[in-house]
Amino acid sequence: MRKTLLIIAAVAMQLAAGAQTLLEADFNKEADFNKWTVIDANNDGSTWAYYSDESDATRRCQYRYNNDNAGDDWLISPAITPTADCNIVVTVTAKGSDYFTESMDCWYGDAPSVAGMTAKGAEISPVKGSDQTALFVVKGKAGVPLYLGIHATSPAGQWKIYLQSAKA
Repeated sequence: MRKTLLIIAAVAMQLAAGAQTLLEADFNKEADFNKWTVIDANNDGSTWAYYSDESDATRRCQYRYNNDNAGDDWLISPAITPTADCNIVVTVTAKGSDYFTESMDCWYGDAPSVAGMTAKGAEISPVKGSDQTALFVVKGKAGVPLYLGIHATSPAGQWKIYLQSAKA
C-alpha cells in the first residue's frame, strides 16, 4: 500500500511539473475561509466553520460533530478556472482527534452546490490525530470553472475534523 501511494505521488508530481497553482488555502485567515461555500446539508446546525483560536493555527477550519446526526455537510471552494487545458493535481490535508474516527470525501464538479459535486476524487478515512492527505488528478478545461467540495461523512457522536489545507 505504501509503495502504491509513493508511485501515485511520483506520478502526480510529474503531472504537476511546471503547472500553475490555481487554488491554495491553509485557512489561517477568516477572509480566506469566507471565500468558500458552507452547506449544512442535514440542517443540524453542526457544520464547517472558522474558529479563531490563536493557540493553534492548525485547527481553524473545523467540521463539528452532532450527537444525533452523521456528517453530511459540505465546504466548497471558490471557482478554480484554468487558463489552458491541463491536469490539476489536488491535495487536501485534514486531521481529527486521537480518540475518534472521522471521515470525509473530496469531490469536484461544475457548480458550488451539492448537486454540482459530480465526481469523487478521494476519501480520507479514517481521519485521526495526525495529518492525512488525499491526492487526486482532475482534467481541467481552459476557461471552464471547476469547484472542489469537501464532504464531511463522520458518524454521529464523534469530535471534529480540522481541514488543514487544500491546493489545486
